[in-house]
Amino acid sequence: MRIKIEVDTDPTLGFEVEKQYIKEPIPVSITSVVKSDLFASKLHAALFRAWKNRVKGRDWYDVIWFISKEVPLNLSYFTTCMRELNEWSESGIMTPQQVVGLVSERIDMLDIETAKQDVIPFLKNPVIIDEWTKDYFKHWINRMEFC
Repeated sequence: MRIKIEVDTDPTLGFEVEKQYIKEPIPVSITSVVKSDLFASKLHAALFRAWKNRVKGRDWYDVIWFISKEVPLNLSYFTTCMRELNEWSESGIMTPQQVVGLVSERIDMLDIETAKQDVIPFLKNPVIIDEWTKDYFKHWINRMEFC
């Protein structure tokens, strides 16, 4: 078993944590960020992370995972992430309609083939992303839940 640990030395504050108990490889408790806040930071990364001008298909894969698992997006924390990097200057918390509109605009610009190429090395069965199209992503985005 291999575990990759990444440390964000300057995270956007305001996320919530919870204690988790895992049994493998040994029984232990860990503190982790709640899923709705993880989803908020992952969606933010999918929208705005630029890595040498390449799209991160892994981010989009994760976004679909959160939606398919019915994890609600924490609107407050998502708005905080947007403000932290000056991507949202309006007062108040973003509405679900604003988030869906923002994500839909980004999907319209998404290079699907580049996203697929980025994620393929991490998949045991790459055929699962054959369905990736702009319509596919919009289908899922329109099923997001919010908290």
